[in-house]
Amino acid sequence: MEQLVTSDFKLGIIAGGQLGKMLVLAASNWDVKTYILDADEHCPASTCCAGFVKGNQLNYDDVIRFGSLVDMITFEIENVNIEALKKLKSSGKKNLS
Repeated sequence: MEQLVTSDFKLGIIAGGQLGKMLVLAASNWDVKTYILDADEHCPASTCCAGFVKGNQLNYDDVIRFGSLVDMITFEIENVNIEALKKLKSSGKKNLS
């Protein structure tokens, strides 16, 4: 069985609203480093994540760039650039969708 989480595992969460913050806090129970992509650097999750990337979840290049920084991607909002997610998946990026 493939081990998904290692000590340097980086989970990328697209959007950092209240649900994103709850994901960050839950992931901290397993020592998972969380990274947030959001247009607002003062979003709720920005205060408790390991890393923050300013960007728009609808912008193809922002999502691709963010995906290159993390081991796995998930999102807390349904309004995301689907083409970028498909590209990341086809290039081998794991996702929790």
